[in-house]
Amino acid sequence: NELQQKFANNNIHFYGLVPDKSFSDADVNAFAKQYKITMPLLRDSEQKVTRYTGASITPEVVVVNEKGATVYRGRIDNWAYELGKKRRVITQRELLDVLTAISNGKDIKVKKTKAIGCFIE
Repeated sequence: NELQQKFANNNIHFYGLVPDKSFSDADVNAFAKQYKITMPLLRDSEQKVTRYTGASITPEVVVVNEKGATVYRGRIDNWAYELGKKRRVITQRELLDVLTAISNGKDIKVKKTKAIGCFIE
């Protein structure tokens, strides 16, 4: 939500994908409400978008430019450093860095990182 607000005026759009057939619209809406998620959450039960972007872990972010090309894929930040293990202090914010670079017309320095989470099946 913070990044969505920060980049709202930069023509950057946020969407969350739910790549699992077992979740209903009601489940997705309840999740959004529980966690106060303001971006649209889209069900990708056939995983078409998931496969197109190459996402394989949840959570994992994919930044796609206006031409449909992936310019970054990986973790949001380094909060999770191993499955089930989290840092007290976040020291790297890759998604923020990518969006800042895009907003400022600069090159993206890190284009891919390893996301930590569960495999998308």
